[in-house]
Amino acid sequence: MNDTFDLFAQSPERLDANVVFQAAGLGFWEFDPATSMITWDDRTGRLFGLTRENQLPYARFIVHIHPDDVDRVHTAIQQALNTHHGEGSFDQTYRTIGERETRSRRIRFMGRSSVDETRQITRLAGVAFNLPDESQPDTQWQRDPHEPFQQLVEQAPAAMALFSGPQLTVTVANKPMLRYWDRTSEQVLNKPLLDALPSAFGQTIYESVRAVLTTGEPAVLSELAVSVPRHEGPEHLYINLSLEPFRDAAGTITGVLAVGHDVTELVTSRQLVEARRIELMAAVDAAEISIWSLNVQTEQFRSNDRMKTLFGIPNTAEASIRFFFDRIVEEDRQRMLDSFMHALQYESGGRCEIQYSILHAVTGQKRTIRSRGQTQFDSEGIAQRFSCIAQDITVRQQAEEALRTSETRFRTLANSIDHLAWIANADGSVAWYNQRWYDYAGIDSRHKEGWGWQYVYHPDHVDRVVAFATKAWQQGEPFELTAPIRRHDGVYRWFLIRGYPIRDAEGNVQQWIGSNTDIDEQKQVEANLEAQVRDRTAQLQVLVQNLQRSNESLRQFAYIASHDLQEPLRKIQQFGDLLKSEYNDQLGSGTAYLDRMQLAASRMSTLIRDLLSYSRIAIQPDSIQLVSLRQVVDDAIADLSLLADEADSTFRIEPLPTISGDASQLGQLFQNLLSNALKFHRPGVQPVVTITCVTVPADALPDSARSVRVADAYYRIDVSDNGIGFDEKYLDRIFQVFQRLHTRSEYAGTGIGLAICSKVVANHGGAIIARSQPGQGSTFSIYFPRD
Repeated sequence: MNDTFDLFAQSPERLDANVVFQAAGLGFWEFDPATSMITWDDRTGRLFGLTRENQLPYARFIVHIHPDDVDRVHTAIQQALNTHHGEGSFDQTYRTIGERETRSRRIRFMGRSSVDETRQITRLAGVAFNLPDESQPDTQWQRDPHEPFQQLVEQAPAAMALFSGPQLTVTVANKPMLRYWDRTSEQVLNKPLLDALPSAFGQTIYESVRAVLTTGEPAVLSELAVSVPRHEGPEHLYINLSLEPFRDAAGTITGVLAVGHDVTELVTSRQLVEARRIELMAAVDAAEISIWSLNVQTEQFRSNDRMKTLFGIPNTAEASIRFFFDRIVEEDRQRMLDSFMHALQYESGGRCEIQYSILHAVTGQKRTIRSRGQTQFDSEGIAQRFSCIAQDITVRQQAEEALRTSETRFRTLANSIDHLAWIANADGSVAWYNQRWYDYAGIDSRHKEGWGWQYVYHPDHVDRVVAFATKAWQQGEPFELTAPIRRHDGVYRWFLIRGYPIRDAEGNVQQWIGSNTDIDEQKQVEANLEAQVRDRTAQLQVLVQNLQRSNESLRQFAYIASHDLQEPLRKIQQFGDLLKSEYNDQLGSGTAYLDRMQLAASRMSTLIRDLLSYSRIAIQPDSIQLVSLRQVVDDAIADLSLLADEADSTFRIEPLPTISGDASQLGQLFQNLLSNALKFHRPGVQPVVTITCVTVPADALPDSARSVRVADAYYRIDVSDNGIGFDEKYLDRIFQVFQRLHTRSEYAGTGIGLAICSKVVANHGGAIIARSQPGQGSTFSIYFPRD
């Protein structure tokens, strides 16, 4: 077991030790001499009975060791840390005491100290495993002390095999290794390597195993190709094979441990990358693109063959970046150098794009080159590598020259159109008119020089046109405006003027091309429409004034009517009270009729007041201002406090918005809704009124609320109660005047309250709808436009 741990301690990552430990049921622990902290994994924690943490100071850790074993364990640790040879071993079996356990466990801790380059001990680490109770000896261990190692290898996910003795007898080989060999355990176990694998003779693997056994020096064989038979054909794999010397308790090399890791995915990925690189280079060659790069730190310069050909350098020759810069014509060289140096600055973004000319090193031919480059920076913004592509655009430049030559053809074609076409220089000075312009304006080419075009525009508009055009020239953006232009007979006609910039390869405006389209007839139609609109607007203003006078008259009539109607009713009630007080004994059964008369007069008075409120609401709001709906609701609840207290009501109010409106009308709206919610509560059920608010987009409005003022979004305020509710077949009646769903003997009221609510909401550009079911309460949803 010591030998096994020794191998793992030397190369834990190579053997994938953590996975192997888990498979073998081993725990891992580590002691840091510098901090006196002991750290362990969950498996070791369970062996110790320590499950709440994975790290303790050494002084607290040894508390969990049986008192009879503490001194022995402490001495062994000090010896492992104080060895004169730099590295020491630790192997102790002792009893542990867990956090909540009354019995002890027998644990074996095995470890080895590690040293740094100065031979100073930096840590003590190892494995831990449970031992059976001494009263019940483990016959399995007594039978074969090396069996745990064999079990560990068998369960390991990595391919592992042990070759023992001078003949390199295959002592252990797990399934992954047998799979690589394409052998069964019966074919290879307890057989010399050459008998088990005859093909290994003379191969690198056999010589490497022999060398490890002889010298004791580990070896690694990278990316060995392995072919594994399958039903559908052989599977080709690549493995990294690690070879370690296997020692006995005395430190003598008795064999070689081989551990294999599948690196097929890594190898195939690298091969794929290389294939893609080859494909990319082929594509670059096919596109005739020249590439060069510079390591900014080492000044190492590289280029492909096409780059050398472009500049006239033999493919076999080496060239520096200075040689390429020297090929640039003198008038472009400094500009290219400045652009390159700017790209090496992190603030520039690292990009370089420039056009320049070169002279071929052999033929002296002048070529035009366009280069695009990018700098790669490290994490500190220091330039590391600059990569660039260069394209020969000489042919393209010649084509552009041919394009300019064809401009004459364009002008000939432009002369044949009906529009007044023109071309101006970058500053707006006229360069060319088509013949249609000269025919319309009745001028010759002498009048078009400079800014002569402005003299054909109407004097009242020329300053506006010049200012607009000047701004457009400066901004370099397409423009459009209208203005009257004088015809050859002195008549001015309206034209739509459009201009578009023509830019060079650098994005600079070189010329302007434009056209003037006759829109005089459209202008006349627009003028007629505007006159009609003015006339209609004046008519509407008269109607509005009449409506305002009518509303004022209505207000006065409503006031006078309510006052004149209320006075007789008050007399009826007063005289009724006098009759009852003075002639009550003589009236007899007539008292009941007198009470009914006074009740009818009271209802009539209430009805008149409600009608007056309705008539006032029907007229537009008196004053518009910002109104806090939460304050409006709070005021309404305060006014209804007596009714609310009698019913033991509860109000649940979410945040409400502030809107533009009439505070008085909004107060009537919420007072009527809350009053109804309290009035129509279910007997024996505590009234609960909930007021919520959400924002909904215009396209989410229900069909019944489509009559609201147009807006992008709306506030939806829901007033919900748990009252008696109503049948939704009455939805078309509840917002009408004098419409009641219950008799007066059941619930008091005039049937005007919800009609007032509907008018208030309409006055504020909104809508109100209702939802209800008998016995399940009602919800009134109000939609207000969100300004």
